[in-house]
Amino acid sequence: SNERIKIDQKRIAGSFHERPSRRDGEDAGRQPCLPIGYNQQWAISMPGKPFSRIETMLQSGVPLGKEGVMSVPAHSPTGWVRPVQLRGGLQAVIRPIKPEDAPRLIDLFGRLSRESVYYRFFFKRKELGLDEANHLATVDYHKRMAFVAEVEEGDQLKLIGVARYEPLTAPPDAAEMAIVVSDDYQHHGVGRLLLHTLGDYALTLGYTTFLAEVLSDNYRMIAFCERLGYPLRIKSEGTMRHIWMTLRPSKELLAAPHTSGAAHRE
Repeated sequence: SNERIKIDQKRIAGSFHERPSRRDGEDAGRQPCLPIGYNQQWAISMPGKPFSRIETMLQSGVPLGKEGVMSVPAHSPTGWVRPVQLRGGLQAVIRPIKPEDAPRLIDLFGRLSRESVYYRFFFKRKELGLDEANHLATVDYHKRMAFVAEVEEGDQLKLIGVARYEPLTAPPDAAEMAIVVSDDYQHHGVGRLLLHTLGDYALTLGYTTFLAEVLSDNYRMIAFCERLGYPLRIKSEGTMRHIWMTLRPSKELLAAPHTSGAAHRE
């Protein structure tokens, strides 16, 4: 039950360190999204400080230290690269994120509208810095995970969307998710494909619940969550909507006779 979620008043606020801290204990159930098991040997850093690219570590699967040793190898999982067809017949690929995607995340950010940036990061910003892009592109493929969608334009591959999750403080089977899709590729089914892939992956690792933190006037995101097909519990708190999703395999959702998940509102 989501009622088991514990409040961690010491958590550094912000959606994955992508928005400024909020005040007055508004950050129930989330934890700082630090790289798991900080280890100076691999030059990984805390958020806000530069850290090197770590392709060598990702390939070798070396644990990152005693505080949070990874229970799975730190390399991109096989079998999760999925060719998909978007609405309108456009071909795309959904795959796990890689550290070398950092510059492409910056490019994706630069193509977002001001509205998309605000609703994704909860405040107005003009650019995504390289340090932050490196942090977002470098995951452990277990406690921190992200999938990207890319299309081929000319002779270039371009990122058009990202969906990710980060762990909550408790329970261990819940994670906070976030998603963004390039404005010119919205309404093509990109978000649904990304989220269902992320949910399927999370289920294989024992996660059962996603939490989406959404501004109350972000009606499109709220409707998007409802259309995913997951059973929902939506709690309103000030200017926020806390949307809890009970994960189900996407094959079950696609086979269901309806596309909207049952939503319980509080």
